Amino acid sequence: MAFGVFFLVDGFIAFFVTVFAATLALADGLASLLNLDFILAALFLWIKPFLTALSTAETAFLTFSVVLLFMASLTASLKVSLKKLLAFVLFLSCLNFFLADFITGMRVF
Repeated sequence: MAFGVFFLVDGFIAFFVTVFAATLALADGLASLLNLDFILAALFLWIKPFLTALSTAETAFLTFSVVLLFMASLTASLKVSLKKLLAFVLFLSCLNFFLADFITGMRVF
């Protein structure tokens, strides 16, 4: 997750450097865009949605991880329970066949 976040932040910074360079290139006729307060306000307005999206992605990843962990543990515990149940049913079946020999009076030669 941290590796992906690094590239998201890196892309985020590259985007703003590009926008700032484009703003400087167009600033000949638009001197008011070079106001530092305006640039910081625009940067702040872009940072909030970015951090919100980043937080949402992290929450979704953690939720998905917890669900996968729960499903893995549930599957493992069900396998153990079903193996024990199958062994007990096999024992009852063998006991049933063993007792059937005595009830019908069959003998092994």
